Amino acid sequence: MTSPPNHSDALLKVTCFVTRASRSTVAEVLLIEHPHAGIQYPAGTVEPGEEPTSAAAREAREETGLAELPAPHLIDVFEETIQRPAATTLSTTPVYLRPTLGSASWATLRNGIGVQIDREQDDFVQATYIEHNRWPDPQYISAQITGWVPRRAVTQRRRRFFYLLPFEGETPSEWMVAADHHMWRLFWAPVEALPQIVAPQDAWSQYLRFGLTNL
Repeated sequence: MTSPPNHSDALLKVTCFVTRASRSTVAEVLLIEHPHAGIQYPAGTVEPGEEPTSAAAREAREETGLAELPAPHLIDVFEETIQRPAATTLSTTPVYLRPTLGSASWATLRNGIGVQIDREQDDFVQATYIEHNRWPDPQYISAQITGWVPRRAVTQRRRRFFYLLPFEGETPSEWMVAADHHMWRLFWAPVEALPQIVAPQDAWSQYLRFGLTNL
């Protein structure tokens, strides 16, 4: 019997390609226009104790507002090693003022947040999280958190699961969804004529095309 993969030291992420065949039989994919981060695919973080397929189904429902979605079909899995000083939070963690659990904590970083490692001391790292306003131009820093977090709360490994969800229901051509403290626009786009998708998600389109070809 094959042992389950060890996910303990890698952050698990999912990307959801919700697709449909348009009236002209051209394949379309559902995209999100985030008010501050541009055009994206529905995606998110696997919660502790959650399976990636369940996370994909949950994220797709939450980010699209569509309740009747098909079961996600796994396309591929990509694992990367994040190069320092970049890192990502592996678990939700308090942010301490000093590198000790007895220090005051006035902030929290949730799991799946990209950070920069500034320095290390004992079992702690000093991490900085920066929230950018990336869309529309000009770009600027909207908020910033710097403090000490336990070393075990960050990782250099990230594993992303790509899923295809072929949708057969009816929707408007575009609609608004309230999620993750934002209002964003959902719309369908032809797979072979995609708008400009934010980096690094623009590179994920190869998995979408591969999934449609092998459906």
